Amino acid sequence: MSPDQDHARQLLYRLMAENRQHARRSEDRRIAITSVTVLASTVSLIALTSIGPGPRTLPLALWLTGIGALSTLLCAKLYERALFHERRARELRARLLALAPDAGIEQAQQEAEAAHRREHPRLSSLRLNTLLLAVNVLAALLGLLYVVLALALLLLL
Repeated sequence: MSPDQDHARQLLYRLMAENRQHARRSEDRRIAITSVTVLASTVSLIALTSIGPGPRTLPLALWLTGIGALSTLLCAKLYERALFHERRARELRARLLALAPDAGIEQAQQEAEAAHRREHPRLSSLRLNTLLLAVNVLAALLGLLYVVLALALLLLL
């Protein structure tokens, strides 16, 4: 292997690792945002349930709706960023593997993925993004439900 090829491999590897690190950070942020949303939603729903729907709960219900909607948007944007960096890392990985075609890495990777899909057919097809967005949308919808109840009671009074 020539020094230029070795330098190219090192550079490709560093760039791939950097992009994977950016993707991981985006995923970690998405999980943190969703966790905070779940905690805030739980506290808000306990307060809303304790007080009962009405004009006094309208600000809290609006806040819960806003937090759920904002966290949904943030999670969607961070998912887009994670995909961007992951796609870049995959392209760099493909170029890195092209420098060592005899290693059999791609075949080993495909066999491992196939075995994983056989062992976990339902979970492997379920995307984490779907779960995280569903939790955040649910928070917004619960807040919206309490807004509607509060407004309905306000109009009836």
